[in-house]
Amino acid sequence: MTVLNKINEILYFADPMKTGCIENRLEDEYFVEAVAINHQLYENSDIETIKSSVKYVFELFFWEECLSDCDIEEIAKEIEFVI
Repeated sequence: MTVLNKINEILYFADPMKTGCIENRLEDEYFVEAVAINHQLYENSDIETIKSSVKYVFELFFWEECLSDCDIEEIAKEIEFVI
């Protein structure tokens, strides 16, 4: 599984925008966001870089402060393990 696919899977299971993607089996619900996050990161990115990327991408595609700091932290920690 590629890093991009792993990031997409992380976002799918986190469903940070509460779209119901798991219940509706929309596995590509956050694929565009996963691509954007993956594009900004590099191997061994630190947690602060990952958090900044997650925050930036979701605010770009949705709205400012659409994710809580806790959501950003949880997603970033999971991404940190796959890059």
